[in-house]
Amino acid sequence: MEMPLVDFWTEFQEAAEDAEKERQKAEKQNAHRRKKRMAREKTMKATVSIGGVIHPSLQRTLSRVHKSVGSLVSKYKALGAITLTGAVAGAAALGAVTAKSVGQAIELQKEMSNVATLLDGDVHKRVGELQKDVLDLSDTTSVFTSDLTNGLYETISAFGDNEETIKRVGIAAKAAKAGNATTIESIRLLSAVTKGYGDTSAAAMEKAADMSFQIVKLGQTTFPDLAASMGRVVPMAAAMHIKLEELSGAYATLTGVTGGAAEVSTQLRAVIQGFVKPSKEMAAAIKQSGYKSGQAMLQTLGLHKSLLLLKKGCRGNALALTSLFGSVESGTAILALVGAQSYNMAAKTKAMFEASGIAEKAYAAQMDNFAAKWAKIVNIARNFMTKIGIKILPLLERMADKALPHVINLSEKLVKDLDSAG
Repeated sequence: MEMPLVDFWTEFQEAAEDAEKERQKAEKQNAHRRKKRMAREKTMKATVSIGGVIHPSLQRTLSRVHKSVGSLVSKYKALGAITLTGAVAGAAALGAVTAKSVGQAIELQKEMSNVATLLDGDVHKRVGELQKDVLDLSDTTSVFTSDLTNGLYETISAFGDNEETIKRVGIAAKAAKAGNATTIESIRLLSAVTKGYGDTSAAAMEKAADMSFQIVKLGQTTFPDLAASMGRVVPMAAAMHIKLEELSGAYATLTGVTGGAAEVSTQLRAVIQGFVKPSKEMAAAIKQSGYKSGQAMLQTLGLHKSLLLLKKGCRGNALALTSLFGSVESGTAILALVGAQSYNMAAKTKAMFEASGIAEKAYAAQMDNFAAKWAKIVNIARNFMTKIGIKILPLLERMADKALPHVINLSEKLVKDLDSAG
């Protein structure tokens, strides 16, 4: 059935009106989008220009890039080696590499700024020297620069800055690799030991690194655990002339037997305290053994032999020996050291006296595999990119210094433009 002409005309008019409404709506939306796009373009232009003119430094840089890329494209097109598309892709990749280099350099600069807060004198010059040293050390040890800068900060905080600073960081970094720890954890442990014994030289740190690794190897503990607890015992042990080798032997013997590093530290501190401030019975036992004081006894015999001699004075009764010290904590360690663990204490202390260079050997063993060698190659490449970024940063800093005042002045205007576009 055909539609009457009047009805057809009515529907046609309604459809035309609907179409016109849709067209007007679309036009209004397009106008709004154009306005926002113009505002964005204005904003983008302002961010790369100053007073409507591209900054000369940026203009020169863009010109050099354009010229270099153009030359590169012409060269390779002439050789027939790559297409224009390939050249552009290569240029984009180069830009990405440059951006990554700058990003890595910025991160290193931020880390070195933290270090700078601890320095005196010509800080800028010293930071430059230390930054180069960190990159070189990272290349040789395969330890990330971020780990080394944390260790550097901790080293200067602990010892101050001097000619042995980077050497100390290197010793700690290698010891950390050997002991599956971070450089900062290693520094905290080695500084606690060396400062407690009053010798903070690099040579003393090497010895402390050897002792620490040997404790981890022969005992049941970690660098972080030792770092968190050993400092409570070292100063008292040093004051009583207990050698570091024997103290380390005690940790290697007791950790995993009488507790973790924290518990062993509490126990050993209580044992040494018994010699520092002996009870009436303890003082009598020391004198009966032929010594004027607990310190004289420890200095002459050492900790283990002193305990064994005192046990002998108690007719071999270990429980009677523990009563001289008067604390549960000391008794736990004493029963082990003069009882079931006596042989281990002697053997592990002997191993400490033979531990020279063991941390360096352990580090070498950690690096003697394909994974470690490949990681070293990757790290060297990463550091190379960082060095490129360091060369670029001064130009970017000069541009930023010149642009910053103008950006501040333009900021309010840009906000207004964006608001009006909304």
